[in-house]
Amino acid sequence: EDIRPTVITYTECIDAYAKSKKKNAAEKAEELLFTMMEEAENDDGSTDDRISPTSITCDVVLNAWARTGTVEGATRAEQILERMEYLRTQGNIKIQPTAYSF
Repeated sequence: EDIRPTVITYTECIDAYAKSKKKNAAEKAEELLFTMMEEAENDDGSTDDRISPTSITCDVVLNAWARTGTVEGATRAEQILERMEYLRTQGNIKIQPTAYSF
C-alpha cells in the first residue's frame, strides 16, 4: 500500500518552515505550497482533495511572509492572496481567503 502525504502533512511541514527562524523560511513554505498545488492536480483537470491545499494552508504561508517584516514579504503575501481569490473564482472554495488571510 502506498503511503502518501495529505493536506495535513503538507500543512504541518509548511507551518514548521513558517515558525522556524531560518532566513529563507517563507520562501521554503511558499515553495512547498506550490509543490502541493501541482501534486494535487490530476491529468483530467480535477484535484486530489487529499492533498489539495486549503485556506489554512495558504494562511500559514501568508503568516510566514508576514514574519519577514519586509517589503518583499508583503508583496509575496499579496500575490498569494490574489492567487487564492483567482482560484476561488474558478470554483475552488477550499482555498478562498478568510478573515485570517487578511
